Parts: sequence; structure tokens; C-alpha cells
Amino acid sequence: MAQRFASVVMFHSLGNYHFSAIGRRFLRSSIAEINETSENSSDLLAKGFVDLYQPALEKIKTDLKELTNKQEKIHEDLGKEINKISDDKLSDIQQMVMKMKNYMEKLAAIKRQMVHIHHRTRNLKRRSITLQSFKQAEVEAKTQKRNREENLIAGSSAGSAQESNATPVSSPSSPDLP
Repeated sequence: MAQRFASVVMFHSLGNYHFSAIGRRFLRSSIAEINETSENSSDLLAKGFVDLYQPALEKIKTDLKELTNKQEKIHEDLGKEINKISDDKLSDIQQMVMKMKNYMEKLAAIKRQMVHIHHRTRNLKRRSITLQSFKQAEVEAKTQKRNREENLIAGSSAGSAQESNATPVSSPSSPDLP
């Protein structure tokens, strides 16, 4: 090729390049070689590109196929489990729901009873407090009454002791004394 370039004679005239007849033939044959080479080059580039990325693409393809198979298996297993639950466990689930409903009703009844008991105990506490205050008032009144009576007795016995010193005391054996 270097020899062909040596045979090309170029002339410069007014800023344009002119090729001689030999140069034109060489140019035509070079273009044909370049076209042929570019076709070979593009084939080689495509083959190199494919060779470079094909192993990774094949691995990705097998991995995707495995994932797809695993997904389908999981989907089938899940469908089987759903059917198994719906067929076998449906009656158990319904029984559990009924038990839960009954327990909720019992719980509500117990709650109502506890609220009722709470109100009753609160009322009983109020009543016991009022009764206790009445009893304390009654005890105080009795204590005051007894204290007054004792004071009266003590006052009358002090006065009668003074009278007994003035008048002779009769004998205790005679019950008819005034």
C-alpha cells in the first residue's frame, strides 16, 4: 500500500488537489479495499462485541430462567397452601370466630356487672360513711348525756353529803326510809 501511495502524483492547482490517472485507479482500488475491509472490520467488531458480552448475557439469561422457575414454584406452593387453608382450616377458623364472638359477649357482660358492682360499692361506702357519722354523733351525745348525769350525780351527792352531815343517816337495813 505504501508503494501505491508513492505512485500517486498530486498536483496542486488553485487550491484543488488533482490526481493523476494512476492515482485515480489507486484511489478506486483503495476505496474498494476499504469497503471490503470495513465490512470485515464491522463483522470482526460485531463478533468481538458479542464474544465480549455473550458470557455475561448467557449467565444473566440462566439466572433469570432460574428466578422465573423459582417464582412459579413459590406461586404454585402458595396457591396450594391457600387451598389447603381454605378447605381444611375454614371450619376451624369459623369456630374460632364464633368462640371469639361468645367471649366478647361474656366480656361485655362481665364489664357491665363490674360497673354495676362498682356503683353499688360506691353507694355502700357513702352509706357507711353517713352511718358512721351518725353513730359517732350518737356516741358523742350518749357520752355527753352520761357526763351530764355524772356531773348531776356528783353535784347532788356532794350536796347530799353536806346534808347527811347535818342530818343523821338512817340505817341501811330499813328500806322504808325516804
